Amino acid sequence: MLLRAPEVKKLYEKEIPHLQRSLPTYEGVRRFELLPAQLTVESGEITPMLKVKRKVVEKKCADLIEKMY
Repeated sequence: MLLRAPEVKKLYEKEIPHLQRSLPTYEGVRRFELLPAQLTVESGEITPMLKVKRKVVEKKCADLIEKMY
């Protein structure tokens, strides 16, 4: 799986600081994980207006979230 390749994660690690330059330090991303699948309306993870259903995603991705802390 491409997401597990260390090169892919390193690419994101390199790009994230550039994208959040204008943010205060306390609002910046410190840790992240790449999801194994895209969030979709069909899976119930986002609304038809493409808003993330946080409770659903938190429940489905609990292991990844726990891994970051």
